[in-house]
Amino acid sequence: MLGRLFDFSVTRVAPVSLFAVACLVGNSWWTFHNISQLVQATTWVEQTADIQLEVARIETDLVNAETGQRGYVLTALTDYLEPYYAGIRYADQRLVQLDRMATGHPAITAQLDDLETAVLGKFEEMRTVISLMETRGQIAARQRISLGEGKALMDEVRLVVSTIQGELASDLEAQKQQVALARTSALSALSLFVTGTLILVALLYATSRRELARRSKDSAEIAQYAQSLKSSLAELRRDRNEVQELIEAAGYMQSCDSVPELTRLLTPILERIFAGYSGHVYLHAPSRNRLDCVASFGGLEPAHLMAPTDCWALRRGQDHLHTLENGAPACAHHHGERSDTLCVPLIAHGDTIGLLTLIRQDQQDHDPADKMDNARRLSHMVGAQLGLTFANLKLQDSLRQQAITDPLTQAFNRRYLDAIGDKILAQADRFHQHLAVAMLDVDHFKQYNDLHGHVAGDHALTAVAHFMQTHIREADWLFRYGGEEFLIILQGSDADSARAKLEHMREAVAALQFTNGDIVLPGVTISLGCAIYPEHATSLAELIDLADGALYEAKAAGRNRIRLHEGRSETASVTGANLLSIAAKA
Repeated sequence: MLGRLFDFSVTRVAPVSLFAVACLVGNSWWTFHNISQLVQATTWVEQTADIQLEVARIETDLVNAETGQRGYVLTALTDYLEPYYAGIRYADQRLVQLDRMATGHPAITAQLDDLETAVLGKFEEMRTVISLMETRGQIAARQRISLGEGKALMDEVRLVVSTIQGELASDLEAQKQQVALARTSALSALSLFVTGTLILVALLYATSRRELARRSKDSAEIAQYAQSLKSSLAELRRDRNEVQELIEAAGYMQSCDSVPELTRLLTPILERIFAGYSGHVYLHAPSRNRLDCVASFGGLEPAHLMAPTDCWALRRGQDHLHTLENGAPACAHHHGERSDTLCVPLIAHGDTIGLLTLIRQDQQDHDPADKMDNARRLSHMVGAQLGLTFANLKLQDSLRQQAITDPLTQAFNRRYLDAIGDKILAQADRFHQHLAVAMLDVDHFKQYNDLHGHVAGDHALTAVAHFMQTHIREADWLFRYGGEEFLIILQGSDADSARAKLEHMREAVAALQFTNGDIVLPGVTISLGCAIYPEHATSLAELIDLADGALYEAKAAGRNRIRLHEGRSETASVTGANLLSIAAKA
């Protein structure tokens, strides 16, 4: 009886086992196939992202090269050509790498050829402008730039880049659908595998009492596995929500145009991400000897400035967790706070630019370690994004400032005058206000340079410009017009008030004392010519021309004096001869 029962069990179990093995093998192959498809799709997506990144880098290198080339043309400083030479060094490498990476993307091969042609053409155009600058000077280089060939080539590059990015985005969307299909197939294979396993366990239990204990054990393991899956799903859901919040926060941060705008957004963003925590965000001051609090969240008042040595995270170059149990030292800037704290350095491009601090608010939490670990993980991601965003905004501010100011005197440059001058005049016209335009020239500056050296001359120019900037109103403007010439715009000033202000400046400059290290340098004097809007002229070009004429009268009369143009201009616009004179003096 027992033998027949055993034979019957074997007879029943063998087909079931073979069927189960066949199902497992088939499902394993199916799962492996879908995972392979998923890996291939993922690899393709990574390659597409790499191509997009390289294309973006080529465009960025080209923009930087063009900015450097124009900076060189404007300032004649060869330091501005560094991005141009860097772009030339890396352009061929990036284009070759793009050709290799685009092997699996035949749709963009032709566009890459167009991109290579456009990029090489743009570099050739910039090389021509630089050659003109070196051989024939700024005027010839600017005339070459004004032809618009460089802009047309840059627009062609941007068009090709946009076309390539569009093709890649379209292919990426199609691949996402394949990824979703592969994921669905993998989940189906897993479901089939679990179902077959449960059926096999049930059949084996029915054929043998000995399987009862194993079934109970398997049931317990399955229950534990189900609970683990449930926990994993909950964790994945939480991670997905956190990632969505971080992506949204990163989008807002990257859309900010300045550091103050970003700091205004940080409080609500950080309170939403770090629920149950308060803290501060600090940034290094330009002197690097202190950190200033730029944002607070979680109900905290803005903190006072702190020294870099007050924080263990800044000392060690990594995050620092202090709890009431781990024995790690507390940072001095928390001022003895009896709570768990976390400090995370904000690092961008290998440089520490600030600090993010977290203070746990609920010290009676039953599971503080898990929540602190989660906060620590989030703080690393937020800190990395904050560091890059702050660094990019500071870089943008620096580039914006460099584009409109003279690097030696820090006065606004001629290029910014061309951009803002007509707007200043239009504002005066709209509010029916007077406006004074004054040309200022440092007397005998060439002799000063010859006698005392260019370093002393630069020091004198810088001192005069700094004095002017600190003694004009916030509504007034100071531009370096060229060489030792400056242009001053006094808003709301008629002839009498302009004469009084300029006379006071002239006397004060004559009394200035200069030093170069331990050497006391002789002072300088200035001559000024002034024209008034709208009495003397109604266009900025005319006002500059008349003020320049008055300046030459002041020089001819012995220098160190002011001349105000008398009478209204008889011409409605600057003549060609005047334009050439202005260009020559620049």
